[in-house]
Amino acid sequence: MPPGSAALVVALILATAGLGALSVVLWARLRQVQARLDPAERGTAIEITIDNPIELAREHTRWGGQLGRVAPRLVSRRVHDQVAAEVRGKLVERGVVAEVRVRRA
Repeated sequence: MPPGSAALVVALILATAGLGALSVVLWARLRQVQARLDPAERGTAIEITIDNPIELAREHTRWGGQLGRVAPRLVSRRVHDQVAAEVRGKLVERGVVAEVRVRRA
């Protein structure tokens, strides 16, 4: 065997083993991501769309109407976060194990 070829063989074996371990890690991570994205993997999903966040802010807060004219995206984010927190709280009260999250576009 030429000098250094044993080292090359060892390096190739280690690289192959490293790629195998990396592929296992990536496969496991892919399964986690798929489970989050695919409701069939987790069960049935419920989606709630709030069509009037500015009106809700105006009706339920003192600052909602005025701030909604100046910073509607900020108000909308705050309303969505508040609704998610309320829904999450009600589900916990009833013993429902669920993930409630706000998906931002």
